[in-house]
Amino acid sequence: MQKREVVLARGARIDYLEIVAFVYSVMSPSGALRYSDGMRAEIQTLSHLADCWPQSRSKQLLRIHPQARRMVSHSRKWQYVFHIEDAFVVIDRILPAKMVKE
Repeated sequence: MQKREVVLARGARIDYLEIVAFVYSVMSPSGALRYSDGMRAEIQTLSHLADCWPQSRSKQLLRIHPQARRMVSHSRKWQYVFHIEDAFVVIDRILPAKMVKE
């Protein structure tokens, strides 16, 4: 497995910031910090595990990127939609898990 740099595309950055803003509005500051740190750590695992996830066949995800792959969060609340470009893993979107259809 090759180690790659993980970067967030504009759409994923916006998704992440909206999620974090919501979490901070409904949780204690320390709980929200732990939650957002957990998401960041989960995303960083793709630096060495991105190849483990196959390309998606979902038409919905292929509209986001033609070589889209997805990783479901440990909590099963989020799906990280990403693709691999040479030495980079590009996170395209962070979507609610229930929003993505097979």
